Amino acid sequence: TSEMLQKICIRNLVRKYCRGVTAERQVQLQQKVVASAVFRGKKEGYPQSINQPFMDTRLKENEINPKVLQQIQGEKIKYVTPVIKYDRNGFKARERLLVLTQTSAYVVEMAKIKQKIDYSTLKG
Repeated sequence: TSEMLQKICIRNLVRKYCRGVTAERQVQLQQKVVASAVFRGKKEGYPQSINQPFMDTRLKENEINPKVLQQIQGEKIKYVTPVIKYDRNGFKARERLLVLTQTSAYVVEMAKIKQKIDYSTLKG
């Protein structure tokens, strides 16, 4: 009887956990599975990173300055993430946005496009 109750209890705990997982957490867990397939046995620090959840760094279009959106004009934005640029002298950290579109990558500071890189110019 004890073994049967233990199995029922474990099944109930798993069921409760699965129903309590949010959609955001489920996406994070799916990303962890993919990362595990890629990095297991190849990355030295992988075992220490398993218990750390992925951070959602993607920004939405409404979080980008409207002036930048006007300058990009009509290019469909695929991905936006905050990045940090370090100066060569003094290593001062400067916050930027990396905006990836269909045809180009943009490095943006506040409301100014600092750099535009067309994918066609990349060689490797």
